[in-house]
Amino acid sequence: PHAETLALYRDLIRVRRAEPALRPGSARTRVTTDRDAGWIGVAYERPGAADLVAALNFSDSGNAAHIPAAPGTWRRRITTDDPCYGGDGGTAERIDVDADGGLGLELPARTAVLYRREGD
Repeated sequence: PHAETLALYRDLIRVRRAEPALRPGSARTRVTTDRDAGWIGVAYERPGAADLVAALNFSDSGNAAHIPAAPGTWRRRITTDDPCYGGDGGTAERIDVDADGGLGLELPARTAVLYRREGD
C-alpha cells in the first residue's frame, strides 16, 4: 500500500503543476456539498485555463452527487479509485453535463476524482 500511496502523491503533484486552475488564487471556485451524504464538489474556473471539477466522497458508502458545471463533455483526470492506487476503478471516464446543468456523478466510498472539461 505504501507504493500506491506514493504513486498517488506523485501523480497529484504532477496534475497540480499541469493545471493552471489549481494554482493558489488563480481560479474562481464554486462549492457544492451534501453534508448529510458526506460529499463535496468544487468547480474551478480560470480564464485561459481548462475548467475543472473535483468531487470528494468522505462517506463509507457510495453516493450520487450533482455538481453544477459548464456545458460539454468532461474527462476524468485523476481518481483515488484507480486500481494503480489500490482502488476499484468505479468512477466514470467521461461524463456529459446533464439537462439540469451539472455533472451527475456516482462516487464510490472514500473516493476523490478530478474531471477536466474537454476542448479547454
